[in-house]
Amino acid sequence: MKRPSANVWAGVVVLLYAAVLLSESRSLIYYTKNGPGPGFLPLWISGLLAVLAAAYIWTELKKEGVMLKDILPSGQALRNHLSVVAAIIIFMLMLDITGYVVASTVMMFITLIGQYKWHAALGISLSTAVLLLLLFQYVMDIPLPANSFGF
Repeated sequence: MKRPSANVWAGVVVLLYAAVLLSESRSLIYYTKNGPGPGFLPLWISGLLAVLAAAYIWTELKKEGVMLKDILPSGQALRNHLSVVAAIIIFMLMLDITGYVVASTVMMFITLIGQYKWHAALGISLSTAVLLLLLFQYVMDIPLPANSFGF
């Protein structure tokens, strides 16, 4: 038996997504006295998506496809991808504790340190974080998470 291709795995991910949407849409009201309720459209769309994903998986199982290992990055590209994922996780963990400026500076620094010298990466990260903070708070009047010092 041949191993599933990357296309099959993509279809499985979409099928799982459709299953979650279908499950969640069942908690909404399907029909009201005035007509279709808020659960009508999500139920049908997620059901259709599940059927299409299953059909896609079925057709891809019959073909010779590209293996997942052949399309995943390796070497420096893999390190770049992993640094972005790590930076996002660290940002999420730090945001409530340190506030937006510190957390976003650290996140951007982690992603930029491979391409710039450390002082340039830190300067770009800090200036971008402060600029975005000023833009959101004073231009758009949208507060961002702050630490105990107010930034």
